[in-house]
Amino acid sequence: MNLKSTILFAFICFTFGIANAQDVTDWDREVLTGPNLVKNWSFGAGVNIVDDYATGYGFYIGDNWNFSSPFALSAEYHLSNAFGFSALFTTNEYKEGKIIDGRAIVEGYEATYFAADIAAKFYLRNWFRTPVLDPYIFVGGGYTTIGEYRASSVDNDFNPESDELDEDGNLMVEEIGRFTVNTGFGMNVWISNHWGLMGAITGKWSVEDEKYISNQIQYTMGVLYLLKE
Repeated sequence: MNLKSTILFAFICFTFGIANAQDVTDWDREVLTGPNLVKNWSFGAGVNIVDDYATGYGFYIGDNWNFSSPFALSAEYHLSNAFGFSALFTTNEYKEGKIIDGRAIVEGYEATYFAADIAAKFYLRNWFRTPVLDPYIFVGGGYTTIGEYRASSVDNDFNPESDELDEDGNLMVEEIGRFTVNTGFGMNVWISNHWGLMGAITGKWSVEDEKYISNQIQYTMGVLYLLKE
């Protein structure tokens, strides 16, 4: 699915969700107690995995998966039980041998990873008729930076005339920043009126068409704390 199709799909889901969110039955009011999200803040902490899938591996767990210093911090304002706006900050590191933008990282020249993302979320609690499981879909954007690194060619496709190589023939890449368009889905599992577990999958598409920039999938998981009961 390309970027335009993904954004269109997310927009349709949001529109359909907004239309149905207005229809709250008596059963919903009586049974769907659970944590009160209305005009409330939640904060999260956890870990993340970055899947740099320029290699075409997709969901295959291999050298394109990165899990080193994988911290994640989040904050969200819940406008209602159905809608929220969130900010997520994540760090990671691409270690030796990992595949980044289709290149293999060289020992001693690993790359740091940092991303700041914002999103608008639509929660599906009413649809699933449960106060504990709180699935959602979201759309948003962000900014990702990948630090300076050196890499060897996976497919022997370096061009000495246009690529900057070191004395060992490794590709030299400066720190790269990219704006991204994001969409995905996730799930909060509330174990009390204050505490919960969270997990999400985010697809990130770069809006910049430059060399050494690929799209990514990021997996985030952790714990949540809701301020007010």
